[in-house]
Amino acid sequence: MMMILKRKEVLIGSLIMLILVAAFINYNYSDVPMTELASTQNVSEQQGETSEAPDSQSAKKMGEAQYVSSNAAQIDISYFTQARLDKENARSKSKEMYEQIIANTNVDEESRKAAQQSLLNLAGASDKEAMCENLIKAKGFSECVVFINENSASVTVKSEKLSASDVAKIQEIVSSQTGILIKNIKIVEVK
Repeated sequence: MMMILKRKEVLIGSLIMLILVAAFINYNYSDVPMTELASTQNVSEQQGETSEAPDSQSAKKMGEAQYVSSNAAQIDISYFTQARLDKENARSKSKEMYEQIIANTNVDEESRKAAQQSLLNLAGASDKEAMCENLIKAKGFSECVVFINENSASVTVKSEKLSASDVAKIQEIVSSQTGILIKNIKIVEVK
C-alpha cells in the first residue's frame, strides 16, 4: 500500500515538473507575449469623430483599408462595404499594371516572369482572403474583411467586444488558410 502511494506521488511530481519546464521554455523562447497575441484595437477609438484623408504614401499600399468619415451629405456606406470597394479598386489597378508589363514587348523576359508571378500571387491572396472571410462569418461574425500581405494579415470584424477565444478563433482560421504566423495577424474590432 505504501509503495503504491509513493509511486503516485512520484508520478504526479514528475508531471508537475514537466508542466513547469514546458511553461518556462514557452515563456523564455516566445517572440510575442501572450497578452499581445490576444490584443485587439477598436477602430472607433482610433478614428475619433472625423477621419482625415489618407496621405499618398498610405494610399499606395495595396489592400489597405482607407477610413472615411460619415457625414450626412455623404452616402451612408458601411465600413465593410467601403473597405471591400477600396480593396477591389487597388487589386484592379495592380492587375492592370501587371498585365501591361506582361503585354509590353519592350520589357525583358525576367520582368515579365516577375509580373506573371505577382499576378498569380495577387489572385492567390484574393482567394485566401475570400476563404478566410467566409470561415470567419461562419463562426458567427456578421461582417468581416481580411487583408493579406506577403507575411502578415489584418482582419477587421464587426463586434461589440471580442473575447480572447474569439481572437484565437480568428487567428487560427487565418493562420491555417494562409500559413501566416499568428503573431503577424492583426485583428481590428469595429462596432
